[in-house]
Amino acid sequence: MRPIAFLALPLVVAACAAPIAPSSGPMAQGGMAANWTLGPDGRRAVLPATGDSPQVSIACETSATGSPAPVWTVASPAPDGAGEILRIASSGFSSALGMTGVGGVWRGAVALDDASRQVLRDGSGPVTFTLRSGVSATAANAGPALDIYASCS
Repeated sequence: MRPIAFLALPLVVAACAAPIAPSSGPMAQGGMAANWTLGPDGRRAVLPATGDSPQVSIACETSATGSPAPVWTVASPAPDGAGEILRIASSGFSSALGMTGVGGVWRGAVALDDASRQVLRDGSGPVTFTLRSGVSATAANAGPALDIYASCS
């Protein structure tokens, strides 16, 4: 029964959360990696859209079960209910996170044992976020995303 609950968590969290609009913040120039912006409450970090790259964000949200869970959002067109894979990579480390189309964007909750935690913790330098469809964004580093994971465990 537990594997079914684990698979359902991203869908439940995604269904309860409001979509995130594209950022109007600063854009990186010439293909450079963008820098994170931390929300005032420290529970959300945003990597602004840069040229053809979508906005990527992570937030600590409350799941339907009442447990906190880090949730990634990629502001790239997504049919509601469709599935996608987000690859998070840095310094040779890589993980894949299941995403679901909700409100026109991709959203996916992170499990406590998800490999993306290791990618962000042990990787150094730029972090790349790539959807299976080819849409990609790059952060200069893991930045506050690690803090979101830590505060949301």
